[in-house]
Amino acid sequence: MDMRGHALFWHSQNPEWLEEAVEDGEYTEDELRDMLEEHVRTVVDRYAGCIQQWDVANEIFDDEEEPQLRDGPADESGNLWIRELGPEILDDVFEWAHEEDPDALLFYNDYSVDGENAKSDAYYELIEEQLDRDVPVHGFGAQTHLSMEYGFDDSYQDNLQRFEDLGLETAVTEIDVRGMVEDDGSMSQEDTEGRCSGTNTFWKPAWSLSPATRTPSGEHWMSTRGSPASSRVRATLLSTASTRTRNGSASPSTASCSARW
Repeated sequence: MDMRGHALFWHSQNPEWLEEAVEDGEYTEDELRDMLEEHVRTVVDRYAGCIQQWDVANEIFDDEEEPQLRDGPADESGNLWIRELGPEILDDVFEWAHEEDPDALLFYNDYSVDGENAKSDAYYELIEEQLDRDVPVHGFGAQTHLSMEYGFDDSYQDNLQRFEDLGLETAVTEIDVRGMVEDDGSMSQEDTEGRCSGTNTFWKPAWSLSPATRTPSGEHWMSTRGSPASSRVRATLLSTASTRTRNGSASPSTASCSARW
């Protein structure tokens, strides 16, 4: 069974003490870089041979109309590593990870990149530039948090295909489908039937894969991880969202994993 590692570089999971120390100026730029390098190398080396795919850098672009790298403060969902060390650090984290496990596939991963849009364009341009510099970026992951309320982007397949045309692997990493719930907590009839709002498209979600969780907005999260949410998603996944290993070779088996537990 293939294993996926998530994530080596992410603004959302830094410890509070680190964010506060950086804000107070307790670390030099060199100290921060050394700290990040030690983290990446230690984790990837520990699980070398166990992890076939790593989300090396997760959610590095913001949600503005013209997405920018998250270089703002922590209370604005900024990434302290990008803010303090500059965008060049993205090359470094991929290089460090590759040096520690040359066989692992190294990915970017994000939400709201399910079609051809401003955020996926930003990733495309960034990765294209990195590949020109021979940075070892091997894949692009679309989290694919979908909603029955808003419809689905018809450019999903074309978007993943353009990343594959760069020579990358593509992966659907966190797929789930939201639908509305009634006052009694049951799924609305419309969403149960699989009608996508504003379209004539019907979906057949696999509602049984996880417990229902009602959110304050009245939406209902139903995970479809491990199974396509519909025939339409299934067609897209089968045709473009591959997680193949490079050169068509077989993935290293987790049975041979030599991690130091």
